[in-house]
Amino acid sequence: MFVIEIDVDYEKYLEEGFLYRVTADQQVDKKIKNRSLKYVVVENKLYRKIGRGSEARLVLVPKRGEREAVIKQCHDGHGHFGQEATWARMYSGYWWPGAYQDVKDYVASCTKCQVYARAST
Repeated sequence: MFVIEIDVDYEKYLEEGFLYRVTADQQVDKKIKNRSLKYVVVENKLYRKIGRGSEARLVLVPKRGEREAVIKQCHDGHGHFGQEATWARMYSGYWWPGAYQDVKDYVASCTKCQVYARAST
């Protein structure tokens, strides 16, 4: 599986136009450059372009340390709705690699949701 250090590689490449690290793997560098076309830095924040043409929109890519708080706000702060509702709310303004799985894991570990699920069965 190919995972890019999005917070470092994309953001630095977009800001400065070159990669900081030196690697023998030219394919990795090429993937970073090609995939960076989906990203833009606005006021020192990294955004991802979602959609194409007139349907395109920008969503924030929060830093790693901020991601759980984003999920918590989208889930806990809006009535503890399930995984799909939490994902839809979050995806309307945020994105990062693995975000859907992070939402799934968070909702599955939510104590209030587990108690409510047991009470309703």
